[in-house]
Amino acid sequence: MNLQGSKPGFHTHGSKSNSIQRRAKKIGFMLRNCVTNFWVERDNDMLVDSGMDLAFPCLKFPTTNKKVDQCSVRQVTLEFYLEDGRHHETVVEDGLRASDLCNLLTLKFCLTRSFTWTIFEQFSDLGIERSLEDHEEVFQMYTDDCNLCSSERKFIMRQNLNKYQFLRNPENFYPLELVDLGTQMDCVTGSTVLTKMITVQNMLHSGKNMPAVQSFLWFKEPHKNSWRKYFFRLEDNVLRFSPVFDRKKPKQMYPLLDLQNSDIFLPMEGKCNKAPTKFGFCLKPKRNLGRSATVLRWFCCASEKVQECWMVALRLAKFGKKLVENYREVKSRWNFLDSSSLYQSKTQEKT
Repeated sequence: MNLQGSKPGFHTHGSKSNSIQRRAKKIGFMLRNCVTNFWVERDNDMLVDSGMDLAFPCLKFPTTNKKVDQCSVRQVTLEFYLEDGRHHETVVEDGLRASDLCNLLTLKFCLTRSFTWTIFEQFSDLGIERSLEDHEEVFQMYTDDCNLCSSERKFIMRQNLNKYQFLRNPENFYPLELVDLGTQMDCVTGSTVLTKMITVQNMLHSGKNMPAVQSFLWFKEPHKNSWRKYFFRLEDNVLRFSPVFDRKKPKQMYPLLDLQNSDIFLPMEGKCNKAPTKFGFCLKPKRNLGRSATVLRWFCCASEKVQECWMVALRLAKFGKKLVENYREVKSRWNFLDSSSLYQSKTQEKT
């Protein structure tokens, strides 16, 4: 009786253990599938990030992957215009510099090759344009400002004869009354004009410490229509201003913009809207990507000579030594003669 009574109980216990084993096997199978899927997805992401081809087509990777889309889009088709109205569509790949693009466009437009060709970016709705430096990557520039794209954004190629003239003839772009040499010379006040200009030229070609530029400028603040005159000083990539200039207290100047984080523009029409003069320029902070003209900070100079000086100083403050490297590359590539060698050749012809 005891054996008979225990027999049913034994089978009941065995059925429960079998049920638990089956459930454990099922859970284990599910865990193995989860782990397998995890490693498969991780390997897929690693392959995509590394740029390698997926060597195992039997593995079912996701068909829509944002990383794949981002890595695959490394070129863009843009339309470039000449001043005579001709235009040409060109595929701009990542890493293509503005100087190399100009060489490519001269071939497509059947133009004479020259280092003076420059790409200009225009925004007709804002009435501004800026020139791209030779070392700037066009694809990177376009993608950084992609939210500014509109039918009124246009790329034009034209010649810029003054691109590197400030390095060949700095006396034409750096009036001494606008330059503060600071501690670059032992006796600045007693030095001759020639000594000061040689100092400016040495500073420019070194590409390290650029001459500080300062003068009075008209300034129009964002969201305002009135122009006010302030004293501005550009030094160490920072543009500072003061309502009242005092040479004895230069530290009272307040920082306005960091040129490393700003883009430099000129007005397209040659005259700012209701500006005191037609010699203006504007700065646009990169952190503000809006298309409104109210984000632009407009400046106005008293003469064209002052405007040219400020534009050169702003370019050097933003790009620094890179402009000097561009100039040296131009000289080596195009066998560009500087003023000294040109002068020697003329003297030899006379003799």
